[in-house]
Amino acid sequence: MKQETPMHLTIHSRLTTGGETETVSTEARGVLRQVGDHTSLAYTERREGGARVMTTLSWQEGTPRVHLTHRGAVKWEADFDPETPAVTRYEVPPYAFDLTVRCHEIRLPLDENGGEIHLRYTRNVGGDEALVELTVTARVREEELS
Repeated sequence: MKQETPMHLTIHSRLTTGGETETVSTEARGVLRQVGDHTSLAYTERREGGARVMTTLSWQEGTPRVHLTHRGAVKWEADFDPETPAVTRYEVPPYAFDLTVRCHEIRLPLDENGGEIHLRYTRNVGGDEALVELTVTARVREEELS
């Protein structure tokens, strides 16, 4: 059975590099899709300068892994698995860099009623390493309740 739930999202990311921390919070509309034991949360954000980035987080019920895909001004995707680092590409057209992601923590208390996704990971892009904490808090969009 397929189920789609419109969500209001608060996206909070904290990036720590070399002792300096940058925190960004934004809001977006998204859609939570559930098909069998597969779930995904898709949303679009506006970044500085008006650039759009489309993000999809997906996972399978009962597994400790999340797949993240970014498309738009920045392109990259990776499997977040606490046991296995992901090695992939990070693209900021026309440039592309090697990307390694080491996942430290995944929390997924999110369902059609709302909740949260939390990822804590070390990201190495072309030799530049940073600790990233991404928290996406979701709640059913109010206009969908009436």
